[in-house]
Amino acid sequence: MLAKEELIEVRGGGITATFLNSMSRLIETFFNLGQSVGSSLRRVMSKKVCKMS
Repeated sequence: MLAKEELIEVRGGGITATFLNSMSRLIETFFNLGQSVGSSLRRVMSKKVCKMS
């Protein structure tokens, strides 16, 4: 077990590939969500919505 003084000196790592990958996926998800909302708004405003039976 580490002593209290040793635990204070422990430093975290830098930016990892896993962190970068998760940030990339998060940005991609927000982009796709914005694209879907924008497309839906455009279709509703132009009244080109397919009718559901």
